[in-house]
Amino acid sequence: MPVTAQQFEVEKISATDYQRFVTRAGKIEFKRTNKLSFKTPGYLTTLTVDEGDFFKKGDLLASHDTTELKAIKNSRYSELMQAKREVNRIKRLIEAELASQQDLDVANTKVDITREAYQIAYYNLEKAEIRAPFDGVVLARYAALDELQGPGTQALEVAAIDNNLIARVGMTFDEIGYITIGQTVDVRVNGDKNVQGKVTKVPVKTNGAGNMFIIEVTLDSLQVGQNAVAGQLAYVKVALSSAEQVFAVPNIALLATDNQGFAQLILQNDDGSMSKASFAIVGLDNTFIYLMPSDEKSTLNVITKGWQQFEFSEF
Repeated sequence: MPVTAQQFEVEKISATDYQRFVTRAGKIEFKRTNKLSFKTPGYLTTLTVDEGDFFKKGDLLASHDTTELKAIKNSRYSELMQAKREVNRIKRLIEAELASQQDLDVANTKVDITREAYQIAYYNLEKAEIRAPFDGVVLARYAALDELQGPGTQALEVAAIDNNLIARVGMTFDEIGYITIGQTVDVRVNGDKNVQGKVTKVPVKTNGAGNMFIIEVTLDSLQVGQNAVAGQLAYVKVALSSAEQVFAVPNIALLATDNQGFAQLILQNDDGSMSKASFAIVGLDNTFIYLMPSDEKSTLNVITKGWQQFEFSEF
């Protein structure tokens, strides 16, 4: 059956650098969280924050009853003072030839030992308080007033509110090779708010369960409590690009894929005749299929509409 020019459309497509965009949904998360605990045992007497509370760097968050720790510190200080007095006494005895250098060495060693014991007691007293290491927010509280807290028992989980938000999204095997650390991406949050993010982690293996590569996008322009919360959805638009030349062919022009996965198109030759050609597929999105050039041609005349009317056996 003859086919007239009015029954199909031809689009001239030139080879260009490969670039396409993919959008993936992920959740906003904290990049790092901190679990705060006490070094020494004690009864919790002060708790100034609860879950969801914000705090400033240096704020007192929680503290123990320090009666026993203060007594130990004072006792160690008294022992240190006594050891120093003993050194001075032996020095006077040496001058009177009533003590030896060995006696002085023993006394000086006692000063070193008691000084270390005092420093430990002072450190333990300081660590009876939990002070905020940064401006942040409380994610979870595991302690209650008057409870006995053991050493290392987690009391609070907190997170910094500055430069600490990320979005993790999954990429396929075909996509991950086009993504680089430091790459800028567009992120949509809160329904319509657009911000920029930066790729800070590109994995070398899949996450296992979904066979996806989970990239990490840092969202430094977002701050907790102002325009973002952990757990909300974020839509990350990533550009996949390289210097390799491809033909960006409209999806509607795709005739079929063969057994080797090559895309089949109908082309119009320079003399006006038609031919069927196969190309390796580089990528695919909602609009285009990206094909690897198979010869020296830098342009193609692709039948984008009406190719269904052709008898394939003619080619």
